[in-house]
This record gives sequence, structure tokens and C-alpha cells, in this order.
Amino acid sequence: MTRMQKIIVTAYRYLAIGVLGAVLSTALAYAAVTLFYIANESWAAPVVISRTNENILRLSAEVFRTRQAADGLDSAWQALARESETLREQARVLERLVASGDSAVAQQRRADLKLSHQVELLGGAKRVDIARTRRVLAEIATLEDGIERDLQAGLMTRDDAVRARATLNGYKTSATDSAATGVALERQLSELRRSATTLAGGPAQLPQALEVLGRTAGYRMQLENLRLKLQQNTQEADNKRREAAQLRQIIATLSDSPYFRVTQSDTPLSFAFVPYDNEAVARPGQPVFDCVLHVIVCRRVGSVTRVHRDEERAQHPLFKLETRGFLVELDLTESQAAKSRVLFIGRAPLWL
Repeated sequence: MTRMQKIIVTAYRYLAIGVLGAVLSTALAYAAVTLFYIANESWAAPVVISRTNENILRLSAEVFRTRQAADGLDSAWQALARESETLREQARVLERLVASGDSAVAQQRRADLKLSHQVELLGGAKRVDIARTRRVLAEIATLEDGIERDLQAGLMTRDDAVRARATLNGYKTSATDSAATGVALERQLSELRRSATTLAGGPAQLPQALEVLGRTAGYRMQLENLRLKLQQNTQEADNKRREAAQLRQIIATLSDSPYFRVTQSDTPLSFAFVPYDNEAVARPGQPVFDCVLHVIVCRRVGSVTRVHRDEERAQHPLFKLETRGFLVELDLTESQAAKSRVLFIGRAPLWL
């Protein structure tokens, strides 16, 4: 074998050894990294959320619609509250009117009863006077005949006869007036009794008293309708207030989503995906590390500021398998760390 052949064979041998060593080193490195990710419980994958993300557009529209619905419910129950206050004021006015009407009816009934007793006494006295006057009138006819005989006999002058007849006519007129007064007293007594009966709630016997009762009953009916309307308004306002509060809670929950926070922030926000297996290290205030070649030469690049518990799905940074977990919000001192394949929370891997 020539010298050149020996050099070629030796070179080929070293090349084979080098290639084999590289393959073995790569396999060992991959196996080491695989074992590392299986055992490590602090890794997180940075996530960039764009403002044009489909979830952001959908969530923003949902928050907008929910806020509009909540504002509409707030306006509705506030309008009902204002209407209810007006109804309460009207109810207070009607309550005073009903109370005044009831009081007036009671006072009028007592006055009618008292006056009817007095009128009854006067009526009794008047009937006695009328009976006496009738007896006097029975004697007036005899006196008139006597005046006529005396005038014919010349025992009195014609002037005396005229004056005597005028006096007797005055008695007759007084008797007629007395009888008319008696009838008026009877009528007044009848009206007072019927008014008292009507005001006491008995059969309707006097239109005037019935009108007073009808007016008071109308006030009472309006008051009951107002109370019913007020109760309905109160229940409806309470329902709308509860619905608005529930919608506000939904808005607060949606607004806490990382996708919605991106749209509300003036500065870019950084997030990282944490698998459920690493949930223990995901706490606000925990330091965040970025490493060269995943595991060596690590440096602190920020900290965790917020943990979002809504479930997310992302690809594993090594195995490219779909993994379940959640997002954490980061405060990065080095913005380039957001572009790394993987970050570590709590401590640097291998303490390097």
C-alpha cells in the first residue's frame, strides 16, 4: 500500500469516526433535551398576540355587544326607577285625597245625624204648632160669619169689617206658611237621614252623598292601580338591574382575557404559554429567564405579572404536539426575549 493510500484510508477512518461521533452526539443531545423537557417543570413558550388575531376580533365584538346590552338595561331600570318615584308621589297625593275624603264623609255623616236630630225636634214642635193653628182656623170661620152679621146689623163700620177680615186673612196666611215650613222640615229631615244612610255605606239614597262616595272610590281605585303599577315597575327594574349586573360581570371576565387586554393597552404586551404540568411555577412576581440553546448561559429577562386561567392550546416547542395549558402575562426588560423559542419561569434550568 502506497503512502497516499495510507493517508486516504486514515482520513476516511477519521472521517467515519467524526461522522459517527457527530451522529451519536446529536442523538445524545436530542435525547438529553427530550429528557430535559420531560423532567423540567418551569418552561414556557412565548406567545405573540397580534391585534388582528381572530380571537381578538371576536372577543372585541362580543364585549361591545355585551356592553351595549348592559348600558341598555341600565338605562331601562333607571327610567323605571324615575317613573316609580313619580308614581310614589302620585300615590302619596291620592292617599291624602282618600284619607281626606274618608274623613270628610265621616264628618258629614256625623253632622247629618246631629242635624237630623235637631230637625226632628223642630219638626215635632212645628207639628204641634200646626195642630194649634188648625184649631184656630176652625174658629176663624165663625168669626168671619160674625163679622158679616155685625156689618149687616150695623154694629160695625165697613172699615172695621175690612180690618177684621185682613187680620183673619193674616192668620190664614201664617197657618199656610207654618204648614209649608213643616213640609220643608220634613223634607230636610228625610234628606239628612238618606244622606247619613248613604254615607254609612248603606243603599244609595241621596245623589249628592253618592257623588261624594263615588269621587272617593275613584281616588281609591286610582291609588290601587298606581300601587299595582309601582309593584310591576319595581319588579321589572330589579330584574333589569340584576341582568345588567350579570352582564357587567361577564364584561369584567371578558375584559380580563389576554386577547382583550392587547386591544386596551397602549404598549405591546408579552405573553407566554404554560402547560398544565408547569402550573406550579406560574405565579405573579416569578422571574423569567432566557437561555442560549434552550438550557445554557441563561439571563433574567423579566417577571410574571398576571396569570390567565382560561385554557389555551399550543404546540410543544420540541415535539410539535398540541399541548393544553394557559397564558401568563410577562413584563420583559428585553423585548427580544419574546421571540425566543422557550423561556423559563422561577429559575434558570440547570442553575446555569
